[in-house]
Amino acid sequence: MAKTTTNAHVVRDLLKALPDTTEFFRKLAVLPDQKKAEQEARNYCETLYRVTYGEEMSRLKSEIAEAEQRSKQLVKAIAAQEQLIAKTDRMIRVQDKLKREFPDKQDRNFRTWLDILLGIICLIAAVFVLGMGASNVFSIIMSSGNPVFLDEPRLAWMLSGLLPLGAFALEFFKRHLQSDRSKRIYTITIFALSAILLLVWVVLFALVFGSPGDDSLDFDKLLKPAGEDHLGQAFTMVQLLAELMVGAALFTSGADLFAKHSPTRLVESPDYTDAVALLNQMKKDYAPIAANIHHKKARSELLEHAKGLFVSEQMINYARICARLCD
Repeated sequence: MAKTTTNAHVVRDLLKALPDTTEFFRKLAVLPDQKKAEQEARNYCETLYRVTYGEEMSRLKSEIAEAEQRSKQLVKAIAAQEQLIAKTDRMIRVQDKLKREFPDKQDRNFRTWLDILLGIICLIAAVFVLGMGASNVFSIIMSSGNPVFLDEPRLAWMLSGLLPLGAFALEFFKRHLQSDRSKRIYTITIFALSAILLLVWVVLFALVFGSPGDDSLDFDKLLKPAGEDHLGQAFTMVQLLAELMVGAALFTSGADLFAKHSPTRLVESPDYTDAVALLNQMKKDYAPIAANIHHKKARSELLEHAKGLFVSEQMINYARICARLCD
């Protein structure tokens, strides 16, 4: 409804911009041959409209023709790109991807052994970090003085094993994610949490232990029940979480390094990714062209319809002038 009202205002503005025809119609109304005079009045109105808006109408037709030609080319290109995507394998073996990225076999072998070495280092570091975390949990449990754990230290060790098992679970959860994008987001999240927790751990460490020159420091503070020591509780919590997330990050890094050289692992094909990205860009380029064609066609049709309205209104005015003069 609003669009119809807007178009009506536009048409009215178009008609207001046209010159007044009353004086010319009075001259025609006194001619003896009224049939010819009426035809002259109609031709005059049409010519007057063309003089006012003819240039815009011609320009619009030319621009619409050019835009439609460009649109047809893009539509054909989009269809061809969609066919190309349909024929392109979405997933390829990770080894095939490495061969394309590093055609030289010697360079590829060097990177393979380097990744394996880094993967082993990551796994060793993960075991070390999680071992520290499990030891810290065990020390905290034993320092609580609970008789159950003092009589059966194995229970404390079993509880301590939850930390490394949690890191394993975080790494294996990633394997249930379907797309490479979701896996990448998950990995970034793990590393971001690790960085944040380590930063908080550094701040709390400084608050809890003070400066190296403080002789009154008690380095067994963490191994005692926290009681009302909220700062100590926060430090213990952040440290355990940091060990958990760092261990998970190291396990994830090691697993990813080994997975890069798996003979069975599939990854998204770069050709498919590039083809989809190009298709999306082509559609993005096509959208404004289609909108521009629609806008120009609407304007052109509006001008055409306004012309008919103008001629009809003026011919009615001409008939009224003739009637007044005849009376």
